[in-house]
Amino acid sequence: MKPLKNSHFLLVLLLLSCTAPEQQLAEENDQPAQAGNSIPKAEQVVKPSAVNSTPANSGGIDKNYTDDKGLRQGKFDLYEDDKLLGFETYKNDKLNGPFEKYRNASTLVTGTYTDGKLDGYWKLRERNLLRMVVFYSMGEEIWSGFPLTDRNRYKATKGFGICTEDTVMVECPHTNNKLWYSGLFINKKAVGIHKIYYPTGTIQFVCDYTRHNVQSFYENGKLKEEWTDPEL
Repeated sequence: MKPLKNSHFLLVLLLLSCTAPEQQLAEENDQPAQAGNSIPKAEQVVKPSAVNSTPANSGGIDKNYTDDKGLRQGKFDLYEDDKLLGFETYKNDKLNGPFEKYRNASTLVTGTYTDGKLDGYWKLRERNLLRMVVFYSMGEEIWSGFPLTDRNRYKATKGFGICTEDTVMVECPHTNNKLWYSGLFINKKAVGIHKIYYPTGTIQFVCDYTRHNVQSFYENGKLKEEWTDPEL
């Protein structure tokens, strides 16, 4: 019997070395996802203490970056019991910019800070539906509304929690961030023309608080009905 040639032997080794990693990758991909983790795996980045420098040639600040003075700059991950919940944004160690935080697997809170104070829309979503909106002006709560509860109604059942005696123009969004409600409040009372919109952006209701009149519209823009409401 003739011995196996060296070239044939090397070819067999080469084929084995090429196929083994593919089989290993396939086995890893077939493993079920670990339970009890609501944040996608792609978002599970290292903790802030593990990243403290700007990458070479990045042209900007990396996530979880602390400068030479020990001040947090840019986006920082939020953790609780080693679980990633979201992120906050800093400027010179002060909250400044957008944030996101999961309260649980289905509840997400988002908003913005300016110079350490809540500023603009604070939103609470449950199962991707916008349940509550609070509007802030440099840390001062101005109003709150409940789009999920009060959608498709010309009078908000829960109403708007107006927190100031000043004149306030309420502009509250739908889940898709298009305008849901717009109207003026003076001394916490609705005045003038208030409008409620479909998620598509077309008018659903027009409420005239001066004439106590309500108009309802189809989604195509045609008038559906009109009536008087003395309680407006």
